[in-house]
Amino acid sequence: MAEDKAKFDVSPVHELHQNMGYIDTGNEQELKNYISKLAGLVKQLNCIYEISNVLSMVQVSVEEALTEVVDLIPLGWPVPGETYVRLKFDTKTFVCRTFKEIGRREDAEIRLSGAKAGSIEVFHGNGEDNPDNLFDAFSHEKEKNLLQEISRRIEKFILNKQFEKKILQSEEKSRINSNVESVLSSILWISMEHISLKEQLKKALDMILSLPWLSLQSRGCIFLRDKNNDNLVMIADRGITVRQKEMCRLVPVGKCTCGKAALEKEIVFCDSLNDYHQAVYEGIQNPGHYWHYCVPITSGDRVLGIICLYMNENRDRNQLKEALLYAFANVLAGMIERKYAEETLVKSETRLAEAERIARLGSWEWNIKENFIFWSDEVYRILGVQNNYASTYENFIKCVHPDDKALVAESVNAAKSHEKPFNLDFRIVLPDGSHRIVHVQAEVTHGEEGDSTVILGTIQDINERRKREKELQRLSNYDEATGVLNRSRFISLMDELMAYVSKNKMMGALMLVNIDEFKLINDTYGHTVGDEFLNRVAGLIHYILNSTPALQDSIHKSIIGRISEKEFTVFIPTILRKTAIDIAEKIRNGIETFRFTENKIRATACIGIVLYPEHGVTTSDLLRKGDAAIQRAKELGRNRCHVYRDDDRNLENIHSRMREKERILNALEDDRFVPWFQPILCLGDGKIHHYEALARMRAEDGGIVLPSEFIRAAETFGLIGGIDRVITAKTMAFMSSLSGSGSHYSFGMNLSGKSLGDEELMRYLQTKIIDLGIEPGRIIFEITETAAIHDMKRAIRFIEALKEMGCLFALDDFGVGFTSFVYLRELKVDYIKIDGSFVKKLSTSPQDQLVVKAIAGVADGLGIKKVAEFVEDEQTLEMLRNFGIDYAQGYLIGRPSPTLIS
Repeated sequence: MAEDKAKFDVSPVHELHQNMGYIDTGNEQELKNYISKLAGLVKQLNCIYEISNVLSMVQVSVEEALTEVVDLIPLGWPVPGETYVRLKFDTKTFVCRTFKEIGRREDAEIRLSGAKAGSIEVFHGNGEDNPDNLFDAFSHEKEKNLLQEISRRIEKFILNKQFEKKILQSEEKSRINSNVESVLSSILWISMEHISLKEQLKKALDMILSLPWLSLQSRGCIFLRDKNNDNLVMIADRGITVRQKEMCRLVPVGKCTCGKAALEKEIVFCDSLNDYHQAVYEGIQNPGHYWHYCVPITSGDRVLGIICLYMNENRDRNQLKEALLYAFANVLAGMIERKYAEETLVKSETRLAEAERIARLGSWEWNIKENFIFWSDEVYRILGVQNNYASTYENFIKCVHPDDKALVAESVNAAKSHEKPFNLDFRIVLPDGSHRIVHVQAEVTHGEEGDSTVILGTIQDINERRKREKELQRLSNYDEATGVLNRSRFISLMDELMAYVSKNKMMGALMLVNIDEFKLINDTYGHTVGDEFLNRVAGLIHYILNSTPALQDSIHKSIIGRISEKEFTVFIPTILRKTAIDIAEKIRNGIETFRFTENKIRATACIGIVLYPEHGVTTSDLLRKGDAAIQRAKELGRNRCHVYRDDDRNLENIHSRMREKERILNALEDDRFVPWFQPILCLGDGKIHHYEALARMRAEDGGIVLPSEFIRAAETFGLIGGIDRVITAKTMAFMSSLSGSGSHYSFGMNLSGKSLGDEELMRYLQTKIIDLGIEPGRIIFEITETAAIHDMKRAIRFIEALKEMGCLFALDDFGVGFTSFVYLRELKVDYIKIDGSFVKKLSTSPQDQLVVKAIAGVADGLGIKKVAEFVEDEQTLEMLRNFGIDYAQGYLIGRPSPTLIS
């Protein structure tokens, strides 16, 4: 507690006393003012104390802490009245309970590494205790000081959390390596136990499922192929339900995900009920399998079985994890092969040798008293010696690398003296002088007198595995064709260098090197020559940077990356503007004068130069402006360097919009637009009447993109019709599937204004309705009033054609225009959806209440049903019911979801 008190600055109380000077205790008003000020400072200090307590909690996350902080600030605000807080950090916004924007606003920035990362905003209105804005100047200063103090504490808390995360990631990486080695070693030992294959596989499965960093659930199973190789038989399981065991006891090869993995001899990753699960077999029902790996256990060209591991939800495929799963499968293959060999006496030695060869695993047994070691054939192969080589401890030590002999001898002596196992990696020297990394583990047994008599062990050739691990690490950070950093690693290192440059108040330069007409080189000479050309260009850039005297003494070296097919990036920290331009010109001139292969390939380049922090303080800003600088260089005639200028911003905006267009086109091409459904409640019977299908776009990383991020661009570039067609088609297909299961909900589907006069779309919708056998009366097409009014004749023809089939129509966003009531009769819609702007504040706004009542009255006179949008609380819902509104839609009823909410 003493340490906590020491954290707080109580000088404001002394300052207050000094500022006030002599207080006339006989003057009631003066005394009251003084006490009010003092009370405000006490609240201020208490607020700091409470926030510090929250931010000092070890287990609390950044999101949890900020959620509590926004509720604590109003409690400690030093001036009477209503106080509300909004805090923004990163991409998230946190608000206090019953947040409002009222009265005076105070704010403070949250900065990390010198850059703005968020803000705190306080909205304050006068209360009854302070009707005359007493001490306003005084309180205003204290409010700003309080906010600045809170922001400093938040900044320190977030920086600490970020540091903790880096430490944890480093520790996690070490723990992963250790865990994998431990599990592989344990499985190898299990394979040597004298128990049944089923027990061995059950133990091995438990070991694999014990690795939490694989994001596995505590359930999975192992299948083995039957004698006829036609089916997979479940041998070992953990956490599998009785129903699943019954359904999956015998899986035909080629059916379901497990059978597919066995047929294709490759890992199958399933993140939902996809095409693999639609390949079902007799007796299986909807298994509800989500997010799992099916890993084939192979021996040569034969599939011995399958490991089925269930993942936590929302997990993506991961190459490193799959490589490790293959490693586990390989060890299990050795285990299975070994057990089969034991059970088949005639082929036992052959199969064991084959299993050891596949697993690159040799076994040995050392009789210490007789100094004789039995080596399996694989041990001789791993050591690179002939079978007549004397298998003694001394001869084994001769094979060990000189630098590792002391470690091996120490481990062996410790094992013999203390009778404890040992487990280590070291190098051996082959007869040809080359090195090989091996993994050896052993366990000591002792005789009747308690002395060490026998050591049993294994030796595994892990040379290739180490190479693969290094290659995986290299591929995750470097571009395969050129050897320079890949995009993600370049951006990561650039962020670190910018932090250093910012801290030391220096300048950095980013250069984007774009090869002119590189596609022509690829098309003319082929991609192999193109890749080699890029490799030479990367080497040229390296040479120029390394030979530039101005860069020789820099603590932090320049970095080079490749971020697209024909574009390199260079970031140079601690450099002057003129030097950056000179280096860029050297690179440009070097590429121009460069000649490649006997064909004497020539090329030029445009180089965009942006400076940190003059042109931007984030990687994305600098890359975007670098693109704009390159485009300007191309407009000026190519083969030139161009430093970004403010008047390049128009190009920057154009390319940003073109990227939006490309993103939508790619999503349409990859079929990544999907409908989400929001329920609409009938206020008469309290039941869900129908659902509105809302467009959502799946990003390439699997995330969901909301309409606000793509609708405007889709309308601008004429792509909205394609989205309308996809969403309506998928919604109607969904309706058809529901009808087959006995559900008969109605669905609303949005049509944009540009779609209303599209006769091809109209015929497409009519054909779909007929082909899918959907009741037209369960389809409600929603159009906005502005879209309809844009071309009234075409809208009416479109509506009448579909209404003749029995389809219904709703006019969306009703009430926001001036001509809504005039066109109601002409459009002949069945529903109007009252715009949410009139509904959100209905319970507190008499004007909105009048508008809603008026809309309800007119709609009743025309026989039109009324739907209120943006219903978010019970009070609003009850008012709408009293106003005679028929249906309600909003978060109170249900949020949009990929599945139906009852």
